[in-house]
Amino acid sequence: MNVIKCLKFDLKSALFLLHINFITCDVFPGQTLVVPSQPLVVPVGSEVTLPCQLESVKNIKDQVVEWGRHDLKPRYVHIRRDGLDLLIDQNSLYLGRTRLSERGLAHGDMSLTLSRVRLSDTGTYHCFIPQMGTSSQPEPIFVISLVSPVSVSPVSLSLTKDHSGSPELRCESRGWFPEPELVWLDSEGTVLTGARTEAQRGVNEETFSVSSRLSVEQSPGNSFTCRVRHQETRQSRENQIRITGEKRHALY
Repeated sequence: MNVIKCLKFDLKSALFLLHINFITCDVFPGQTLVVPSQPLVVPVGSEVTLPCQLESVKNIKDQVVEWGRHDLKPRYVHIRRDGLDLLIDQNSLYLGRTRLSERGLAHGDMSLTLSRVRLSDTGTYHCFIPQMGTSSQPEPIFVISLVSPVSVSPVSLSLTKDHSGSPELRCESRGWFPEPELVWLDSEGTVLTGARTEAQRGVNEETFSVSSRLSVEQSPGNSFTCRVRHQETRQSRENQIRITGEKRHALY
């Protein structure tokens, strides 16, 4: 395995991974830590394991193991010292939701299991063994990005009239995260332009609502599709309507 230098980075968008690629980062001569090189995309409410382990087998049960996020105060997501989990310095957001594997640590695996994933868990995570490096050395890092629960609302699609009395289609859907993309399609599957689309996030809400209006010609037989999707995660919902009044059920 080739060893490449690990550089700090920050990715804002969520990426969907069918295969997780790995990079390695030097922590001290003869030892490297292996971490994913791309973001993990995780459904809210699920459990995820954040991979991080020594390339060679080494017992690290009695060494200091740290997981952290530099954007938090305190920054510690999980700390293990002298063979015990040190909860006093752990950020309260992660209380009772993190664990390391005793068996894994005995073989150089410091992967962190995070349960009951929340939207607020989105961020850049660092795994680090202080005895194997200094703060001036690049730390192994990776990004975890969250997608919304399966319970996003169906796409609501209706035919109304605008202020001038012209026919207008309205499309709405709620419960998305991150912010979704909304597209309009005609009966041939061609993407339509000219829609007025906006996404909103309530003051006390973590998810996005998206709505759109599209002016159309009221010609018999015309059909239109409103599709709301996360292009990266391939999560999509849509609904279709015919100008004649015939409306199909939402497609998932």
